[in-house]
Amino acid sequence: MANRWPALVVLLACSSPALSQVVDNPTKKGDKIEFIGLKRWKADDLLQKYWEKNPGKSIHACATCFKEQFGFGDAAVMQYVARDNKGLYTVITLIEPEDAKRVSYRMQIPEAESMPLPEWKEGLGFATSQILQPLVQTFPLILAGKEEEARKLLPRFGVKSDKSEPAWDFLRKHNTRKDHDLAMWVLDHDGDAKHRMLACAVLLNFGDEDSTWWRLADAQRDRNAMVNSIAQTALASLARNRPRAVDWRPALPSLRAVLRGTNLFAYSGTLNVLKATKITSELARDLLADADDLLIAYLRAEHEPSRRSAVEFLNQLSGLEFQTAEQWQEWLTKLQKKG
Repeated sequence: MANRWPALVVLLACSSPALSQVVDNPTKKGDKIEFIGLKRWKADDLLQKYWEKNPGKSIHACATCFKEQFGFGDAAVMQYVARDNKGLYTVITLIEPEDAKRVSYRMQIPEAESMPLPEWKEGLGFATSQILQPLVQTFPLILAGKEEEARKLLPRFGVKSDKSEPAWDFLRKHNTRKDHDLAMWVLDHDGDAKHRMLACAVLLNFGDEDSTWWRLADAQRDRNAMVNSIAQTALASLARNRPRAVDWRPALPSLRAVLRGTNLFAYSGTLNVLKATKITSELARDLLADADDLLIAYLRAEHEPSRRSAVEFLNQLSGLEFQTAEQWQEWLTKLQKKG
């Protein structure tokens, strides 16, 4: 490894806080790695220390390594096919150790604090299989009467329709007020992660209620990775298939936590959800309190989808269409000085 390290090329130096840094992946020619959110670390130093601690271990498989081994407050590692379809492009977003206090996952619910759910017994099997992710992706299409379109998506997830049919039927049947109230309670109080995962799916029946969006946004802060991943998918699926204006004021603490760096896997998706639900300028100052540095880092990202999520979110939030990160940074600075 040592004789290959000089080939590492830093394309964008961290000359000011929370810029992106793009480097060649020294372990695989043609692949690139972009870091978003670094303030004090340099990408080459961090990668070298990573491989010293994890020889031979792919960087794509270890977001937790950055937290456990280096003390980062939170970390997300996401992999994409490069724009030219040659090689892989990895985006690693980090909250540096000095800023770890801004990360605020929900309190862990003890596993012992779980209750039997006879009403949902039929569906609990779906929460222990690979059916739940595609179910959450496709069920809003089922509700919209687009069953054929939903079926066409299934091969992408490696799921056959005979496996999805019972799951769709379960959700169709559990669309009562009792199911809604139970799902809301489970996400807040039930210690069984499978129960909370299924609750996220059940709430897809109630996309016309703001409370559904609020609770799913908060579930992105669940300490169980499977639960917060299903919550992210459910929000994205609703935003894509049933977009509507949402009054986000009661959910500002949850949203602000995500935008400050809690569950970085949910960051870009949350920006896209807020855009789809017509987040209003009246909430801008409170929403972005102590969160603008990470947003600026996304505005400066080389990875186009990450950058676009930040730009389109700010377009919606502000009603403005600035062309540069510097213009947005000036607007954000003025915003925080108001009041």
